This record gives sequence, C-alpha cells and structure tokens, in this order.
Amino acid sequence: MKQLLLSWLRNDEVDDKMIYKNAAERQEIFVRDDVGASLLKVPVFAISEHRSKSITLPVYGFTMRNGIKVICRDNFYDWKVSVQLRYRPTDGGIAIMPKDLVSDGYGKDITTCYFEGFKNEWVFPAFDPYDAKQLNFSIEIGDDYRLYALLHHLKNLLPNRYFHFDNANVNYVEKSINELYKKFNVDGDNLDGGELFFETYHHLNDYDFRKEHNIEESFWDIYKNAEAFAEQIVKYPEILEEFLMEKYLLEMEY
Repeated sequence: MKQLLLSWLRNDEVDDKMIYKNAAERQEIFVRDDVGASLLKVPVFAISEHRSKSITLPVYGFTMRNGIKVICRDNFYDWKVSVQLRYRPTDGGIAIMPKDLVSDGYGKDITTCYFEGFKNEWVFPAFDPYDAKQLNFSIEIGDDYRLYALLHHLKNLLPNRYFHFDNANVNYVEKSINELYKKFNVDGDNLDGGELFFETYHHLNDYDFRKEHNIEESFWDIYKNAEAFAEQIVKYPEILEEFLMEKYLLEMEY
C-alpha cells in the first residue's frame, strides 16, 4: 500500500471525538515535516497501517540519502524501528548505534508481535554491537527526541549516494517523471508534481539559485508539463543530481 505520507494524510480522517486525535496528528506531522522534509530531505511513505487507541496510524518507510532504509511506527507508547544498512563503516558497535538511545532491542530480540503493522520480513534481530557483519536490526526507541537523535546519527553514518548523469537526457527524465506521476497517482490523490518531486522543484525555484543563473522566468507551474520540467532539470547539473536522488528515493521498495 506504499503511498506518499502526504497523500495518506489527505485521505485520512480521525473522528474529533477520539481522545488521541491530536497525538496522532502530531506524530504524523513530526515524521512528515521534522524528519522527512527538514532533517533528512527525503520523501516519507505510509507503507502499512496499524491501530492504537482505536485510531488507524501509518507504518512509515523512508530511505536516507546515504541509502540507509528505515521502517518505523509509533503506537503512542514507543517507537519500533527497523534499520537496514548498506554496509558497516566500522566494527565498533557504539559508532553504529549509541546504546543510550535504545530502550529495547540492544543485544536481545524484541518479540515480533510488538511490531504492529510490520510485515514479518521487516522485523530483524536485535542490534548486536559485536557482530561486524550485521546490516539489519530492529530496536525500540522511547520517544520522538531519541528517534530524531538516532536518525540524525544515521544520516551522518555513511556518505550520500551519488548518481551518474550518463543516460539522463531530456527523454529519460521526462519518461521517469511520467512513470512516477502515474505510480503515485499525481492529481488523482490530491497530490501535484511539485509535491512529489519536492526538493527538485523547490531547488529550481530557489531565489539564490535563480539569481546565480540569471533566471527571470517563473517555474511555479512547470511540474504540470513533464517535458518542460525535464528540459529545465537537465539544463542544470545540480538540479539533475537532485532529481536523480529523488527518483531513487521514490522508487525504493519496502
């Protein structure tokens, strides 16, 4: 059921009578804005659902720019978090996972039933600081502050992915835009192309970028025309690099 969290929120309604309505909205906005848009600058997806306090909540999935994949959920008590590393940068466990951020799952597995909304394949063994080959682990985090600190730590753990421009001509970019518009039901799910390719679109319209390149024309509606959008993306290497990163992040499967 993978869909952009923004789309999920626009189609989700919680009855005003629900005591935990505000807590649910705060959680979802925290992940969408503080984690996805601000800290990591990546799209966040609702990849499954679970229920707590009679409220349907998303299971969140996102991939960092360094390729680290995260699946997590909050049931108003704690966060369950599964992490998938591309590789281990060091044998030292503390360099991968600071122990004081973890309330459970450090050296001892968490029972699968506590990962509400997770598929079985999303639940991994506990983090083992002595296993230099371990790439996937599942842990418990006690609150938003510690989750944010963990994600900040993981964000800086590996270098960001880099994408070559060899085949990225206008036709390739236009085709990619149209395919992803279709995949994420752009327009049909109250989602527009500027929201799907958020970083690419806003970089193209950034004041400093436009000033640097002496751009006077407006690009505010350019996402509505895939060909015109692609032409501007390919024209500027830094915009093309951002587009290829977002394409990679949007195509990631969970």
